Amino acid sequence: MGVCGVEWFVHPWELGPRKAKEKLFTADSWTAREAKEYGMANHVVPRAELAAFTLALAARIATKPAFALKLTKEAVNRTLDIMGQQNAIDSVFGLHHLCHAHNMEAFGTGIDPGGMPKVVAKP
Repeated sequence: MGVCGVEWFVHPWELGPRKAKEKLFTADSWTAREAKEYGMANHVVPRAELAAFTLALAARIATKPAFALKLTKEAVNRTLDIMGQQNAIDSVFGLHHLCHAHNMEAFGTGIDPGGMPKVVAKP
């Protein structure tokens, strides 16, 4: 992967530390279904059904009491703050930039070339 973090670093909260380390260390791609299994996505919807699905979900949410929704969102966000999520995101964002700066200095590119897949030219 070539960098030590990502721009929006919530992997330990969403995946747990073990799965977060595996995914961040290997830099493997995920399918949409895997993201759902890991808890990083709530739904997987075919592109052709996405707009209708999204509008239907929004319509369901819109039927709920607005003040209660606002307080529920605030409660979830405060819980994440108490768990230190925003501080971790801020801290790791700085590490992310430090790693890019190191790679630029060491390799002349923002990504460590040792972490890049080898591209084999076809004859």
